[in-house]
Amino acid sequence: MRLEPSLLWAGSTVRRGGWTIVVYAFLTILIVAPIIALVYASFRPADGDGFTLANYHALAGKQAREAALNTLIATVGATIGSVIVGGALAWLVERSDVPGKGIVQIAGVVPMFFSALVGALSWSLLGSPDSGYLNAVFEALHLPISFNVDSMFGITAVLTLYYSPFAFLLIRSALSIASGDLENAARMSGASAFRTTIEITFPLVAPAIAGAAILVFVIVSANFEVTEILGAFAHIDFLPGYVYHLVNSYPPQIGVAAAVGVVVLCVTWVAVWAESRYVLRRSYAAAGGKGARTVPVRLGIWRWPGFAFALTYIVLAAILPTCALLITAFRPSVFYATLGDLFDPDTFTTRQFVDALLHPKFQTGLTNSIILAILTTVFGTMLTFVIAYVAHRRSVYGSKFIEYIALAPVAIPGLILGLAFVSLWLRSPIPLYGTIPILVIAYICQLFPFSFENMSATLVKLDPDLEDSAVMAGASRVRAVISVTLPILRVALGAAALFLFVLAFREFTVALFLYSPGTIPLSVVIYEQWDSGSVARMASMALMFTAVLLVAATINYLVSRSRTENRKARSRVK
Repeated sequence: MRLEPSLLWAGSTVRRGGWTIVVYAFLTILIVAPIIALVYASFRPADGDGFTLANYHALAGKQAREAALNTLIATVGATIGSVIVGGALAWLVERSDVPGKGIVQIAGVVPMFFSALVGALSWSLLGSPDSGYLNAVFEALHLPISFNVDSMFGITAVLTLYYSPFAFLLIRSALSIASGDLENAARMSGASAFRTTIEITFPLVAPAIAGAAILVFVIVSANFEVTEILGAFAHIDFLPGYVYHLVNSYPPQIGVAAAVGVVVLCVTWVAVWAESRYVLRRSYAAAGGKGARTVPVRLGIWRWPGFAFALTYIVLAAILPTCALLITAFRPSVFYATLGDLFDPDTFTTRQFVDALLHPKFQTGLTNSIILAILTTVFGTMLTFVIAYVAHRRSVYGSKFIEYIALAPVAIPGLILGLAFVSLWLRSPIPLYGTIPILVIAYICQLFPFSFENMSATLVKLDPDLEDSAVMAGASRVRAVISVTLPILRVALGAAALFLFVLAFREFTVALFLYSPGTIPLSVVIYEQWDSGSVARMASMALMFTAVLLVAATINYLVSRSRTENRKARSRVK
């Protein structure tokens, strides 16, 4: 029997409508419902009866106002610093003849895989005004230098170290596709390299710079680990720590904490909206990626200082913190009288390191973190692919709105997102709170914008002809996707999955409100060791934590490099 075209169209419409419902259902559970629950909780009184504005009135108190001001100062400072450092490294890689570009490129991303938590703990050992290792070195060398990491400047500097990679990745991506026609023409007309960079290169990638600034601003504003660990000694309060202590006080003040979360959400969403409006007003006529190859700027006598800048960044963000952890983990005591005592090999022992690795909490935390990272990677990659595929390939109703919802968590700070899940699931009849599934769902929600953007970019670049040909030959759409599309995307999917694994394994703030003793991740275990004063044990655990991240990051780099080389090989063949 031959079906009429109208019936085929109707069947296709029903299928598209069904996919739309499924996608919106997933996005509602994953993103929309926690936000609604957070807003609802912000209007609930402590006794749970009725509605109140008292939670918002509490934000006018002195402690809340000081925490908000300190957060704003540190966030703005770290955002400016991250854009400058990340942008400079991106420019050196994409637009200059700096030597050792491979090392400069690694410098731009290595702090991302080191974890801000471990970085904050390491710098608390390095830069403490009383017993910091660096200050001990300066004193022994009779140098009139001292560094106080337990200060607003120190906190801002550490935040800059560990969030510059976000700016580097966005700005470098924009520079890599920006046409070099205008820059080449300017230099041929006699403009200096500096003037060309300021007046042409930076305006070309201004939208990327603005996007990087907003992303860093949102992420840093909710940073708990750096601000809490380094701000505690200086008695400097920040909003993330304020929220954390509200929830962990007795009785818990979840309503006030939720009110803080709603205010932070509104501020970050306004910032993201303003940035998107700015980007829409920009012209991309010169950034199509089809122009002439940009001639690298000859740095002359500044070539090696440029390389030294990148090398210094690696030393400050990774090498020095690792050395601090090694010294602390293998010494019998954190106290020392002289610099010689600190580096005396006779005092080194592996006993505390081995004890830390055999500690039940370490083993539980490591197991949980690996399980959480694997489950987040598997289900997050699958869910991201399905939603990105439906949004970009199936012409469903409201596909643009699907993108908006999918990218919304980028404007939700991690600690606030964890609080939103607490508000949603704490009193839920479904016993998910404190379990592995709730942590996996929260992790996927937190990391969804990054994986969705990566997946969307890959799908948009992939020509659908082969998949459509398989369907025309009689295969179902699902079979065509499994047999044709997924094999083509296997390398891209593998790279995205590895990146997701690294981010999930190092996740900290989202888990703070959601774990239970049996589901505690390793990042929280490490923080608890520091909080309880077990510094040597903390250092030992942090080293193992970093080792796992570096192994995963190395695999991710090798896969990405292989992907790039394969793409270049195919281009040469064509």
